Order: sequence, then structure tokens, then C-alpha cells
Amino acid sequence: MDAALRQPTLRPSVEQELRARVAQQAAIAALGRRALAAPTLDAVLQDAVEVVARTLGVGFGAVLELEPDGRLLLRAGSGWPAEIVGRTWLPNTARTHSGWTLRQGNGQPVVVDDVRAETRFEFSPAIREHGIQSGIAVAIGPADRPYGVLAAHHRVPRSFSDDNAAFLQAAANTLAAAVDGFSAAAQVREAEERFRTLVERLPMITWSIEFGDPPGYYVSPQVERILGFASDEWSYDAYVSRIHPDDRERVLAAVPPYRMLEYRLLDKDDRVVWVHDEAELSTDPDGWVRGIQGFNVDVTHRKQQEELLRASEQRFRALFDTALDAIVLADDDARCIDANPAACELFGVECMVGMALADVLAPSHRASAPAVWSDFLARGEHRGELELTLANGAPRRLELSARANFLPEMHLGVFRDVAERKRLEEQLLQAQKMEAVGRLAGGVAHDFNNLLLVIRGYGDLLLQRLEGKQEATDVREITAAAERAASLTGQLLAFSRRQVVDPRTLALHEVVRETEGRLRKVLGDVELTTELGDEGSFVRADRVQLDQVLLNLAVNARDAMPDGGRFGIETSTLTLSPPAAAGLGLAPGEYVALAAIDTGHGMDAETLAHIFEPFFTTKSPDLGTGLGLSTVYGIATQAGGTVLASSTPGAGSTLTLYLPRHATGTVEDEPLEDDVDVAGAETILLVEDDERVRLLVSQMLASFGYSVTAVGDPTAAVELAGRLEPLDLLLTDVVMPGLNGPQVAARSRHLRPGLPVLFMSGHAEGRVIEEQVLGREENLIHKPFSRDELGRKLREVLARRASAA
Repeated sequence: MDAALRQPTLRPSVEQELRARVAQQAAIAALGRRALAAPTLDAVLQDAVEVVARTLGVGFGAVLELEPDGRLLLRAGSGWPAEIVGRTWLPNTARTHSGWTLRQGNGQPVVVDDVRAETRFEFSPAIREHGIQSGIAVAIGPADRPYGVLAAHHRVPRSFSDDNAAFLQAAANTLAAAVDGFSAAAQVREAEERFRTLVERLPMITWSIEFGDPPGYYVSPQVERILGFASDEWSYDAYVSRIHPDDRERVLAAVPPYRMLEYRLLDKDDRVVWVHDEAELSTDPDGWVRGIQGFNVDVTHRKQQEELLRASEQRFRALFDTALDAIVLADDDARCIDANPAACELFGVECMVGMALADVLAPSHRASAPAVWSDFLARGEHRGELELTLANGAPRRLELSARANFLPEMHLGVFRDVAERKRLEEQLLQAQKMEAVGRLAGGVAHDFNNLLLVIRGYGDLLLQRLEGKQEATDVREITAAAERAASLTGQLLAFSRRQVVDPRTLALHEVVRETEGRLRKVLGDVELTTELGDEGSFVRADRVQLDQVLLNLAVNARDAMPDGGRFGIETSTLTLSPPAAAGLGLAPGEYVALAAIDTGHGMDAETLAHIFEPFFTTKSPDLGTGLGLSTVYGIATQAGGTVLASSTPGAGSTLTLYLPRHATGTVEDEPLEDDVDVAGAETILLVEDDERVRLLVSQMLASFGYSVTAVGDPTAAVELAGRLEPLDLLLTDVVMPGLNGPQVAARSRHLRPGLPVLFMSGHAEGRVIEEQVLGREENLIHKPFSRDELGRKLREVLARRASAA
């Protein structure tokens, strides 16, 4: 569709005003020229009323001549019946429009926009008989000896602008000059001079060429103001030479009898001046051509504005067409004037122009559309969200910002599909909730780990003393319960992604194969099937955690199939594109997917929304803790991946684990645990701020034969490390008030270079400290540990020092 049709209101009104002004000025100039050539005064007067009526766009034009007896004669008229022109007299009183103009007008046009609202005077009966409702009149000639009145009337009320008044005044002045010119030869010369003055004051170059031998050429002085040439420097040849080369052929081809066009002239400094040009042939009374006359109006400013407008329209169109948001322009009837490609794509149509906005909606929405539109126009704007169903049945959740009369009779609506944003917001809220719960779970696990260490540690010490006695059985139950509790805290830490891990390069399909035996025992009557993908399914993860993931998935599937069923595990590799990865909250790239599929009773949407939250379970309290799937989620995210659940009630469930694919195919073997003599005689500096843990670990160390110095203040421990003799190993907690474990180790090693260090950690932030502070080369044992685990770790660290020496 043509841009002008699509955006008619974008073109400024100044262009119309300028064209109207140019037309009025042209009419005055033409009237003046014809007045000079007219054979009779009646011809001049009749020509004037027709020009006035046509130029102002009114139904009637009139010259009322002031008679010696004071009456006003309708001397010339346009639009009036021919039989009354020259035969009708109008009263000349202060209560008539014409009489007021002569008496009170002070030489200025007197305007009546609406007869019904006029209180100064009234139209005469002869004028009212023709249905006149508005008019403008001005005296012809000076106030002390007026010739009469020049008037323009209309059958409907209308407003007359200052330009209209100025035009009528100029026409009256031209008529006054013509009247005087016909009164005497001297008056003719005076009128010619006035006309010349008038023409030379107009904002245009007036020119004429008289054919003869020699030919005559006249140009008004405005040529110097507009083009920089003095009148005596300007000639026809000079004019032709100053036409822009790109326009010259077109201009010279536009020959009289009449031409009207716009083109470029070059002024004296070679700057471009755009002119509106009108020219026509002039003839003598016998019809012989005497020459050519015309005028040039400087329209450079208008052209510049038009160019700025075109550039603005191009910028608008570029922004409009490339905007990601859907933009629609509509008229008062809610019919689309224009729509950008994003809008057509959003609403599922090829072209919206000409469509009613309701047409893009489903039938169920169309009935309410008129009321909604009327309310919008009344309020003037709308901001907010709305849910729609399109004509093609697609639901849409949109954000709408609309403004009525964005331009006159044009209304703007900007639509944005916020479904994806809402999904991401919900995903963020869920992640924040999980993070908050994870922090709580991690904090609980940390405090509980210290308690479990004390319970388990003292149980180990009691077992050592009660070996072979009946009471040992009871103590073993205590330590077994502590181990089960430690498993729960491990799950809490896995969920909270704060568990200390030992990531290695693993082939996921091999991990599944090696775990199948244990999985079948867990599943019982449930059939296990595997479909393992290619050999490239390498991931970087903790092997123990992966085993825990598989077992938790198997237990969850078994409980969903109390009457038996099938549980399948599938592995594959895939590449996630940016949109697909964003939907999962992951970075784009290659991933290994592990899908756990069961044929159980399935889950509804409400259950799916909570399955990864800790302690959420649909099982009875004796069957589940609600930590199984939350642990899977925590382990997956800790490894840089995620887990996605899908289910249909009665049709089973699928949980898919996504882990970043590791480029190398070199699988790291698990370290072998050989039988190690845990006894020792070395001197160990123990740093632990928790007094109960400090006392327990001191006893554990002493039970192995070590010499122990235990300190609760990290700063004092550093000072002691510098003077304690001998000192073979520093055993320190990681997170403590004041100095943390790594700081204690660094300062102690500054005093005792090469001092072996073993860190203990059961803190919720242990993973962060391990990754950012300790580094993988350090020695770390995480709480709660058993007496034997501590003994083996100590011998491992001390043996590494001995081999290095």
C-alpha cells in the first residue's frame, strides 16, 4: 500500500498552508495582470468576484458599489442570479454587514463565521433570502472616499483565516487600483505604480518577457533577495544558465500557454534554491501573443521539510518493520491501517492491513471486542496484560501498551508476547525458592554433621573398648543409625549443591552397566531395561553421586509401580541450541542425557511442580523422606546440568538428566583402598572450633598412637605451629571464626615449610571452599567421618610426605 495512503496524517499542515498561500498570491498576481489588460471596469470587477469565490472556496462573491444616494448596488457577482446583478440595491446602515464594514471596519476585513452567533449586525434581507450563513467583507478604496465593498459569502458557517483576510484585502486593493485607473490617465499611472509596489513586495520573483524588436524583459527586485542577482544582472539567458543541470531539460520543455512546476535554480553562490514556477502567455485585445509572464516562489524551506519528513518516514518504517514487538496502527473503526511483520507473525496472518482487529481473534472473543474498543477510545490509553485466543485457536498471553489518537484519527497498539518471559520468571522464582530451601538444608546438614561425627566417633571408640562384649552389639546399632543419618545429610548436601565432591571423567553408559545389578535388587518385581547410547557419553562427575542418582531414580520408579511394571534407562548425546538450552536453563553445547522411564501411575501438574523440593513426597511417612528426587536435582545442578520431569496421570513418568558432555574419552579409575596400618606415632596439631568435635577427634588420634595438641583458636594455632617441636601434620577444620582453615595452613606453612595439612569440612559452603580456596591438590576429609576413615586418610597424607622427601 502506498505510504501516503497508509499514513496520511504524517504530512505536516504547513505544506497545505503554503500551497494555499501560493495559490492566493498567484491569484492576486493574475488578477492584477488582467486588470491592466481589461477593456472595461465591469470586466475587472466580474473577474475579481469570480477569483475571490474560487480562491476562497465560497458560494458567492460580490462587489457592492457605493452609490451617490448612499445605497449599495450589487455591481458584480459570482454565484448570484444573473437577473439581480446590476439591478439590486442593498441598504447601507450600521446594522448591515456591508454598512458596518464601511463605517466600523477601519479598512480591515470584517468576518462573520456564523450568522446565528453574530451580535454586531445582520445580513440584509436580500442576502438572507439566498441562505447566507457566513461571510467576509472589506472596503474597496480609502476610508474617506470608498468605492464600495468586496465580499465573499457562504451558505454554511465557516472560519476565515488571517491568510483569507489578507487575500481579500489584496484583492480589494487591486480593485481599488483598477477603479482609479479607469477614472483618469493619471490615476492609471498611479494605480500601475501601486500595483508594481504590491507585486514587488510579494514574496516571489515576478517576471515578464515582451516579444518585439528588441524584446523586453522585466524581473522584480525580489530576484536579488532570493537568488542574489541585481535586477540589471538578470536576463532570460542568465535564468536558463541558473537552472539546475538535472532539471533544465524538463523546465525548458514545459512551454506555455501555461505551465506550473517545481525545480531547482542555482543562486549567485551556487546554492540550490527550489522554486514554484507558474507562467502563461499574454495576449493583446485581438488575441495576438505579446509575451510571457510568470512568477517564481521560493519553496526551499518546504522542500527541506519534505525531505526531512521523507527521512523521518524512512526511519520510522525501518524501526516499524524491524521491531521485535508487534505494532499495529488502527483507525476509529478498529480497522488496521498498518501492521509490522512482527504483528502479522504474532497474529498468524500474512497481511493485517484492512482487517478489523477483531478478525484475528477466536469467535468467542469477537463479541466483546466493540465494547473493549469503545472503552479504550474513551480512556485514551491502555497498559497491561491480556490473554487471547487467536482465530487459528492459538492461545496468547500478551502485554499491550496502546495509545488512542497517537496521530489524529490513528491509534497505536504495541503487543509483546510475554509467555516466554512469564515462564522464565516462574523458573527464576522456582530456582530462588530451591536455593533458599537448599541453603536451609545445607545449614541443617552442617550442624547435624558435627553431631553425627560426635555420635559416630564415640561409638567407634566404644566399639574398640567393648570388642567381644555383649554391649558391642548395642553400640553397633548406634553407629549404624549414625551412618544412616549421615546418608540423609549427604542427600541434603547434594540437594543444596554444597556437598564436597570428587569429580572424575566417567562414561555414563558404563556407570549404568556397572550399577545394573544393584538396581535390579532395588526394583524387585519391576522389570529393568536399558538402551545405552554411543561410546561418547563422557561426563565429569562424582561416581558416588551418580550411583546415588541411579538408585534414587530406581526407588522412585519402584514406588510408583506397586503392582510391577517396567523401568527403562536410556542414554544418548545431543547438542542443545541456544533456544533449547535457554528453555532448560543451561548453556548451549553438547550434553549427555540419561532418561529414566517408568510405566507407573504418573503425576499431575501440581505434583510435577514440587517433586524436586526437599521433603516433598506423595508417599506415606514410613516409605519416603522426600529427599530422593531433590538429591537428584542437587547432584545434576552441582555437575553443571539439570533434570527435567514429564508425566501424565495413568501413563507413567520420564525424568531426564542432562549433564555437560566431556570432550576427553579417558576414564579416570577410582583409587583402590588397600588395607592400611592406621597406627602412628607422629605429632599432630589439631585446630577445631567446636569443642565436642575437638575432644572426639583428639581421642581418635590418641587411639591410633599419635601425639596430639588440640587448639580451638585459629590464631593461637598459627603461633603454636611456629614453636611446637616436633610437628608432623596440621589437621584443621575449614570454616572457623577469625581465620579459616586455608589461612591457618598458609600461615603455618610460612613458619614450617612443607608442613602436611589435612582439612576437615562438613560445612554447607564446603564445595565453594574446595573449588575456590583449597584446590584439588589439597587433602580433605568431610564430616561425619569414621575413626577408620580418619586413620586411613592420615596415613595417606603422611605417606605422601615421606615419598616426596
